[in-house]
Amino acid sequence: MSERIYLIIAGLALLIILYLDMDNLIYGYIGILFFEGITNWRIPKVVSKIRYRNACLIPQYINQNYKINIEAEQALRLILASMLIISYIAIPNQAWFLPWFLGVMLTFAGISRFCPMVMTLKWIGLK
Repeated sequence: MSERIYLIIAGLALLIILYLDMDNLIYGYIGILFFEGITNWRIPKVVSKIRYRNACLIPQYINQNYKINIEAEQALRLILASMLIISYIAIPNQAWFLPWFLGVMLTFAGISRFCPMVMTLKWIGLK
């Protein structure tokens, strides 16, 4: 599974969960995002490891000269989970549109391979 396919699936899953108004699945979705963000064991990496048996879960970088020693995709998941907590749990009436916006942007990021958040995080200095 590639990162692109995962973003499409994750975005569509978020939109479906929001449409069906399933609170428990939202909490599970946030938990998965936090787990992936904290451990950097992303679902596409785990699937590749199981499927091809030679992919490594721990990334090996040739150039270690980054300002911040965190991957942009890892930070993206932490930011998404934080924004979902703020918009869906903390202030749901004021920021009802934010989870929908996140789902649409994840889907479009997977389809177009253009994610402004990841580009910004890499510009800041993440891997």
